Parts: sequence; structure tokens; C-alpha cells
Amino acid sequence: MVYEIKQGIVKMSDNDLNNYPSTGVQQHQTKIAFLIDCDGGLNAAFHSKRKPAIEPELIKHFPSNSDIFLFYNSNDSNIVERMKHLKLDNPNVHLFPNNNQNAKNGADMNLSFILGAISKEYDAYVIIIRHDKAYEEIKIRLENTDSRLKNHVELRQFDGPKELAQYVRELDTVQNEDPDELNEVRL
Repeated sequence: MVYEIKQGIVKMSDNDLNNYPSTGVQQHQTKIAFLIDCDGGLNAAFHSKRKPAIEPELIKHFPSNSDIFLFYNSNDSNIVERMKHLKLDNPNVHLFPNNNQNAKNGADMNLSFILGAISKEYDAYVIIIRHDKAYEEIKIRLENTDSRLKNHVELRQFDGPKELAQYVRELDTVQNEDPDELNEVRL
């Protein structure tokens, strides 16, 4: 599902929350949500105009017991199309474009909202960003206001798409050992 975000606000109904965790993730005992702020260049980890590109198949390296939430600015039609294409083959990918061109930090506001909305659905949450202090504050605020999130949210910061790709490939290695123990090892 692709959610349209207008004026910096995600509109979701209780029915929308029934989509989480996705069908393939529900079969696992341990469920993980990866929330990725694609602004700041991290979207290039999933596609790139330049060669050699980090392949779109990177999504397939995420653990099978996880859903992936991608937050991005919809001002660039190329990014929007590539994100939609990425979603086609990956039912565990959920897209959250931000249509508000005037919203500074729109992705972090939307990510924060979604994390709060899905706080009962997963056992662990990994926020993946390019270095941004705003997320440290968001993490602390969410953990203080929602006891279900305390000690279940990890903030992973990367310099760019290559570091993110390396991290995801390492997750794939751990997953091959036992996907339901992934959050015990190292997210």
C-alpha cells in the first residue's frame, strides 16, 4: 500500500493498520519493522541512475521476519516511480511519500507518526537514517510516551547508501542462521 501524505500528515484508518505486519511476516514469532528515512540520499541504496548502482534487490536481503517502511519526498517523479516499482515485487515494503513540498523534516514527522501507530504490531523497530539529531529526540520522546517502545527501538545512522547496503547484507547473513533470533543478535 502507498499512503499519500498531504500537508505533512499521514491519514490512516484502523483498516490500514490491518496491513501490518504483512502476511509473510506474520508467520514468524519475532517481527521487526525497519523504518527508513530515504531523504538525504539513502534512497540510492535501493536504486540509482549511475552505474554501478546498488541493486534494487537489496530489499530481498532484509530479514524475512521484517516489514520495510520507506519515507521519502515525492517532489522527484523519478524517485516516486522507482519506489513504486520497488513495491511491486515486495509485499513487505510500505511506501510513505511526503507530498508537502513546504514541510521541513516531513519524513521524520511521518515516520514518528507511523511508528506510534504500529507500536503494538512488532517486537523490534529499527529506524534507519542519514545522520540527523532530530531522530534521537524522536526516539526518546516516543519511548517516554509509549511504554511498548521502551528498549525496542534502535536508531541506526549511516553516512550514505553504501554503508546502508553493507548493513543490510550483514542482516541477511544473520537471518540465514535464524530469522526469529535476529533482534537478539544485532539490529
